[in-house]
Amino acid sequence: MHNIVFSGKILPGHDPAKVREKLLSMLKLDPGYAVKLFSGKSYTLKKGLGSEEADRYVKYLSKRGIGVDVVPPLPSAPVTPFPTLIYGIDSVMPAAEGRVAKPQKLPRASTAAPRAKPIPAPPHRLRAKSSV
Repeated sequence: MHNIVFSGKILPGHDPAKVREKLLSMLKLDPGYAVKLFSGKSYTLKKGLGSEEADRYVKYLSKRGIGVDVVPPLPSAPVTPFPTLIYGIDSVMPAAEGRVAKPQKLPRASTAAPRAKPIPAPPHRLRAKSSV
C-alpha cells in the first residue's frame, strides 16, 4: 500500500499562490494552515492506496502544480527493449578492405505484357427436336 506525501514542493511553471489556494481548498483547510503545509515538513495526504490509485493521485496533483512523493515508490513500468532487426547474412558481414558491398541487382522482368491466347469457340451441337 502506498501513501501520498506532501512536503511543500510546488512544480515549476505554476503560480505558488494559486497552488496554495488549490491545495487548501482540496483539503478543506483554513488559509492559516498554508504556512504549516508549505514549511518543508512532510505531511501524509492520503494513506493505503494501491499502485494505480496512487498513480492517479500523483497525476491529478501534478497537473495542479502540487509536487508529491509516493511512499513506498511506485514500481516503474517495465522497459521493453527495441526489437532487433535481422537482415540477410550479406548485410551483416563486413565488406572487405572497408568498402561497402553493393546490393545485387535482380533480373529485369519484361515490360511487355504477355499476350493471351484466343479461346476457341465451343462447338455447337444441334439437337434433334422430338416430335410428339
